[in-house]
Amino acid sequence: MFAIGSLFGVRRSPYGWVYRELVRPRLGPPAELEDPAPPRFAQTVGLAFLAAFLNAAANLCLGCRAYVVLLRIRHRPGTGGPASGSGAPPVSGQHTSV
Repeated sequence: MFAIGSLFGVRRSPYGWVYRELVRPRLGPPAELEDPAPPRFAQTVGLAFLAAFLNAAANLCLGCRAYVVLLRIRHRPGTGGPASGSGAPPVSGQHTSV
């Protein structure tokens, strides 16, 4: 949810959709609308703290996992990239942070 709100804005997040479609019609028109920049920034900060927490508490590096997934996608046969196994690093256990 943090990533969607951060990348596409709170309005396009699932929670934004639920509010817009289910809650707001019951409340009536708002007197004023909030600038979307502060909530979007808050979503980005929340995403960063969530990633740091997962790395610290569960020894899970989201950036490392995303990197490996992107390499697998890029090095798939038929995608125009190098053939599988010809340069893509082997995928092993979890990344250990120092």
